Amino acid sequence: MKHLASASCPGKLILSGEHAAVYGKKAVAITVDLQTKISIYENSKENDAVQLHLGNLNFSKSWPMNMLKELMNPKISYVEDFIFNENFFQRIDAIKKELENEHCNISNSCYVFLLLYLAITDLSEFKSITVNVTSNMPNGAGLGSSSSYIVSLAKALFDAFKITIDQEILNRWCFEMDKLFHGKPSGIDNSICTYGGALLFEGGKIIEQVKHESIPNFKVILVNTGIQRNTKAMIERCRKRFDLYPELSEQVMITIGMISKQIWQSLKQKDNADLSDCIKLNQNLLEYLDVGHPKISEIIEIAKRNGFVAKLTGAGGGGIVMIYLDCKNPSTIEHQNNQEREFSLIDELLSKKFEIYRVTLGVKGVTAIENETI
Repeated sequence: MKHLASASCPGKLILSGEHAAVYGKKAVAITVDLQTKISIYENSKENDAVQLHLGNLNFSKSWPMNMLKELMNPKISYVEDFIFNENFFQRIDAIKKELENEHCNISNSCYVFLLLYLAITDLSEFKSITVNVTSNMPNGAGLGSSSSYIVSLAKALFDAFKITIDQEILNRWCFEMDKLFHGKPSGIDNSICTYGGALLFEGGKIIEQVKHESIPNFKVILVNTGIQRNTKAMIERCRKRFDLYPELSEQVMITIGMISKQIWQSLKQKDNADLSDCIKLNQNLLEYLDVGHPKISEIIEIAKRNGFVAKLTGAGGGGIVMIYLDCKNPSTIEHQNNQEREFSLIDELLSKKFEIYRVTLGVKGVTAIENETI
């Protein structure tokens, strides 16, 4: 098979401002170097189909070319100002129904792929292709896996069909696709995956960006609690606390917003000196908001014993905990250097059967991969 295009896209995490963002306060999102990779190949003439292989979901699906061509006949304009018209959705409803019994991650991934493929062929030409998807990030953990998939897929498809678009246009396409996963997305996930680096947002709007090359060296360990998060339930739990103590809770939200502002200034100035204190304080305030879990507390305590600070990232109630690796606490562990403490930390986490990811934050956004071989 002939290689047409490949792209890789990072995930993201919320560095500061969880839940406070829902109340219009500042929050910081940053890329994480867990990647989704898309590789696209042109099939031989004997293979007259479009194939999608979702490696991390252990799922493959193919659609005959003649069926897809019928869907697009007669040819009409399906996309105007990045909005897909109802005629377009109606034409692929039959395909969507075939996937109703699959897990939502699978059905949504296939649906997004078909929408992008058909919309892009509407601008170009039909090609019989095979699309391979691989990823090293966990699904549903708050690390932006769906947006990482969408952005890398869109980038690779546009490149495969030799359609040149800039980042802004790519981001607008991906925002429309993200609606299929999240209904009313904020636009943060697709934006951070597209542009990379870090974003400051407030009131649901991006107000400032730090490019990836300007992010200071920022290494963390992400720990999967193994507890499935429920964002809706955590937002409701937080709201109950807010309703019970409105004035106090408002001050907590304001303070979290101020922490986000301080962390943002640290990123812009490439100065990590205050990050440990900010992360610790942010976590304490999140605990007040009642969005914790015993597993989150256990991981934070393990980090503390080894001289590091940690906080939940995302909605809470499970999901991912971030441990910041540059924290020092010489009063209790003077005899250990940073590397020894990291080894001790990792050993203890692994002994408790936690899944860990040692990563760098603030990496480049979606990127084309050249010279791919099958």
